[in-house]
Amino acid sequence: MMLTMSTTLKKYFHFANCCHGYMDINAGKEKIGFICVTNYKLLGVYLNEDLSWNTHIDYILKKACKRLYSVRILKRAGVASLNILKVYLTTIRPILEYAVPVWQSISDTWCDKLETIQKRALKIIFPFAETYFEALEVAGIDNLTDWRTIICKKYMSRMKISPNHPVHALLPKNTGENCNYELRDKTEDVLLYQDFRFCRTKKTENFFTFKYY
Repeated sequence: MMLTMSTTLKKYFHFANCCHGYMDINAGKEKIGFICVTNYKLLGVYLNEDLSWNTHIDYILKKACKRLYSVRILKRAGVASLNILKVYLTTIRPILEYAVPVWQSISDTWCDKLETIQKRALKIIFPFAETYFEALEVAGIDNLTDWRTIICKKYMSRMKISPNHPVHALLPKNTGENCNYELRDKTEDVLLYQDFRFCRTKKTENFFTFKYY
């Protein structure tokens, strides 16, 4: 396999404050230099070096804001509110929920910013609604925080019932599974990753396979 130096970048994950912008890798007798990037896009999702989702959330916020213009145009043209709602649910909201199981552990600040997009959309579609909760009731939809939880639970249920699922192997297993000796406080109902004593960080507690199992 041949590497194109002008288009090849290297990505590594770390939690240090410093970041090296260039790295040499030994390839036989020669050293190959790669530019190290702080984030990159993989299958539509931006990954940060510190495993945060700041870049990705900022990206989908900007993308969704641009598409709100289509909702305003339709409203000015006199299109029925329910038809505009369908446009929002099919062209804007999917942006805000794409690959949710991957980045569902975002902070409350980012959750509020994502919710702002839907608030603005419903304010345009249903201007007579006095509050956001009233607009949600008229539209018959959930707020984005609750909707993300529903998506994650549905995805987890599919993982459980399908052994051939690509990430089924990541599901928690019984603490006593494959053990030929007695364990202290051994019970079949206790799962290793369901016990918070095994979680040393918040990132572990909020990991998808642990949080929604």
